[in-house]
Amino acid sequence: MDQCSLSRVPMLPLAVLSSHNSSARTETERNLSQSTGLEQDNESLRIKLRQLRDENARLVSRNNELQTELETSRFDLHRSSSKIQSLEQTVERHASDLCSLHESVDAERSKMERELAEWKCRADDSCEAARRSADTVQQLHNQLDELKKLRRRVEGTNAFFLFVTDVYLMNAVSF
Repeated sequence: MDQCSLSRVPMLPLAVLSSHNSSARTETERNLSQSTGLEQDNESLRIKLRQLRDENARLVSRNNELQTELETSRFDLHRSSSKIQSLEQTVERHASDLCSLHESVDAERSKMERELAEWKCRADDSCEAARRSADTVQQLHNQLDELKKLRRRVEGTNAFFLFVTDVYLMNAVSF
């Protein structure tokens, strides 16, 4: 450096230099303390970031579990819906069959009731015929008894006439 260049540098009094020196130190301390504060902030943010990443990973895992549950539930719901539809069709078919069966049973009941009425009528007619036959048999039996009595009387009268005739004839021959 030459003399000129030195003359151009202002000369500061010592008090100014020492105050400048102390302000440089405070600025360095300030920078150092800011640097420490920033490092602490950075460390705090790194911890928060790690926590957020862990929470995010946990949430992603839970989301996957929920999606799996949702898919399983949808599958079960679809399967249940299909089963319900199948059962509804079966119920409708059975209801239709039951309706046809009721109609068949009603028709058969009507037929059986007509046949029963016919058989009751026949039974009544048969009972009436049996009663008339029993009356006829009783009348014939009574007539037979009367004829037997009459025959015995006739035979008794005939036997008497035969006896009287025999006695008369024997008396006539013996006379």
